[in-house]
Amino acid sequence: MRQEVRYYNFLGTECKILVTYKPHIRSWCLRYSKTKGCYTLSSPTNVSEFEIERVIKKLMPQLILKRLEKDKRPKPFGPGYMYILGKKQPMMDMDETQRKKFLVKTALPIIKERVRIYERMMGIDDPYKVRIKKVSTIYGSNSWATHSLTFNVDLIHYNVDAIDSVVVHELAHHYIHNHSGAFYDIVYRYCPKYEEIQGKLKRHEYE
Repeated sequence: MRQEVRYYNFLGTECKILVTYKPHIRSWCLRYSKTKGCYTLSSPTNVSEFEIERVIKKLMPQLILKRLEKDKRPKPFGPGYMYILGKKQPMMDMDETQRKKFLVKTALPIIKERVRIYERMMGIDDPYKVRIKKVSTIYGSNSWATHSLTFNVDLIHYNVDAIDSVVVHELAHHYIHNHSGAFYDIVYRYCPKYEEIQGKLKRHEYE
């Protein structure tokens, strides 16, 4: 597996790109890697220099704009503050381990209570196990095999309406295991503003 580093300037931003040539892939994958501290491009091995340059010049501006937009989002915590249940509260600074422990301890009883409330409302007699953990891409999941719900600890930064929308979504899977129209009929029955709230979650609007 061959690797090389390339440097570019897009939209006034200096960009380091680590290109990795992989023999068993057929398409390109360009993303930003926090662990490597640079952009990474996975590429098929038998491609021309022209194709590599074409892909980079086509995809990089879009990726940079997405990162710039992401950087503008409000942060759930910072020096001396943290959003809890949609309110910006004064908070002592913590390292990552302390912060994760604090958030899980804070989130578990609150989210568990919201689950119990909606279980009763939605006619679910067998209470779910509730788990809280750090998840990078989703806010919640429903495991039918273990009869447990897992929620992203980051939900505790948002207001109760946002938490409830995720709780309702996951409990709706108790009845329907897909995202069909019938599934969303259940979701909207118990969370009429679901679409609006989901938009706020995607925009990281905590309040």
